[in-house]
Amino acid sequence: LTGTRVISRMGLAARPSLTPQKRISVTLALVEDLLVLKRWQEAGELLDELQRHNLTSARYWTARFRQALGRGDESTAARTLREAARRAAPNERQMFRDRHESFQLDRGVRAALRGDFSDARRYARNVAEGSPRAAASMFVQALSRLGEEEHERAAEVATEGLLKAPELVHLFLPVLQRSLLATGQYSRVVPILESACRNPAAPPELWIALAQLHEKMGDREMAVQVFEEKAGDPRLTPAVASPLLRVLVNDLPDSDFTRIWNTLAKPEAASAWACRSCGAVHDGMRWYCPECGAFDSVGPAAPRPAEPSRPHPRSPRLLIEAP
Repeated sequence: LTGTRVISRMGLAARPSLTPQKRISVTLALVEDLLVLKRWQEAGELLDELQRHNLTSARYWTARFRQALGRGDESTAARTLREAARRAAPNERQMFRDRHESFQLDRGVRAALRGDFSDARRYARNVAEGSPRAAASMFVQALSRLGEEEHERAAEVATEGLLKAPELVHLFLPVLQRSLLATGQYSRVVPILESACRNPAAPPELWIALAQLHEKMGDREMAVQVFEEKAGDPRLTPAVASPLLRVLVNDLPDSDFTRIWNTLAKPEAASAWACRSCGAVHDGMRWYCPECGAFDSVGPAAPRPAEPSRPHPRSPRLLIEAP
């Protein structure tokens, strides 16, 4: 995209023969070009001109959001999404409600990580109680409580969130670990994880966490039982079970199985988060990708295989570790 296309569209928009609807369409296309070029001020001036038409199209409200965000004004960007949820075409209002919640969650987690804990909870409260993002809101709240060293409260919120949405174990479990370990109540993790694992939606990562915790506390029989209870579940693969198998293989005598096992590249937990839309990698969870502008597109990056190595006896890499 070059300035030539922008100039061409500016000339087209100025033609007196254009119908009002066509002029709006051309102007919106010009705004989008200016946004790509990061010419925020000019794009804003054109959007202000379009405002008098009381536009309801998602295209207009999306451009307003991007322009505010481009200027670094997140508060205005959030208000734009909220306003769009009221004034956009009826069939597009839910989309903007979802985007507003996701954007506020994204602001919340970033606020918590930089130490603005009250702001983090304020942003999280923008998520409606019955929303699909309600559990994610609890994660932001638990993270802020943990930052304020309100460990009991952080554990309570993280526990409630984990039981409500076990598929978000990758978010809640680290908060729960840190909060319970800080209070010296490490064993409280076991009944919480056991309860969450009974949920049919519980992901394999949750089984691993529970089995490893049993093993760490010296109850190998219970660790093995976790996987026996999941027998027949197609998600129970060798890759899923490998963290516990690493521990068990270290107890075997030097056998052919042990030698082969020790040459294998073992999967490691995700250490980064990636956008499914553009592939951008982020340091932590996001609900809005600033690289491509996609909402709800970020998740744990695919784990990278570890280099083959011979493990030291009785030194497994545990999901739950002491601080």
